[in-house]
Amino acid sequence: MSQRSSSSSIKLKRAQETAARRAAEVRLKHLQDEAELEEEARRLEEEQRAIQRKTRLLKAQAEIAECKACEEAYEEASLLSYRRTSVTSKKSIKKTTSMDPKAAEFNPISSNISNSNPTEQFIRQASAALYLPKQEIPTFKGDPLEYTNFMMAFKNIVEDVTPSPSARLNYLVQYTSGDVQDLVKSCLVMDPVQGYEAAHQLLKTRYGQNYKIATAYVDHITKSPPL
Repeated sequence: MSQRSSSSSIKLKRAQETAARRAAEVRLKHLQDEAELEEEARRLEEEQRAIQRKTRLLKAQAEIAECKACEEAYEEASLLSYRRTSVTSKKSIKKTTSMDPKAAEFNPISSNISNSNPTEQFIRQASAALYLPKQEIPTFKGDPLEYTNFMMAFKNIVEDVTPSPSARLNYLVQYTSGDVQDLVKSCLVMDPVQGYEAAHQLLKTRYGQNYKIATAYVDHITKSPPL
């Protein structure tokens, strides 16, 4: 009886030790799995940060490339517009000169008069100005390709000789039309100085941004009939 009781006690202890060992193995496996999951999470987080850095880098490079393309297109559009304006002006001046009996071709002696007398020089310049084509401001209707030419003409013909901000603003309303005119009219309720500055800024923001001019130029090139 005593031997049976001793044998049962040994078996029970062995079973308890086995159970304790297996429980410890389970805990160890759980800790190892948890460590692997944490390591995998850290790796994925680092990869995500690397992807975000690369995405920001590519975005910055794309923005720089887009800005360069817009600048090149804007310069090309400005050059094309300048060439067209220059050719038109030269044709007008040549036509007017050919019909002007006071031009140098008709009166070569007058072109050799000494410029030492300021009064005579002023008279000759004033006389010559009478035969030059009249400067006109084109009505701006909202075409970004015409924005630069319009603003330059407005500055030379109106702004430089009109000190009153109120008068400048009214002239700006006069030489615009459609949605552009409505935009300028919205500034009439402001103080004249602030209103004129606001109108300039609104026009530049809506029609004078480089990328808008470049986009309009590309559309003009791609949609125009082939030469």
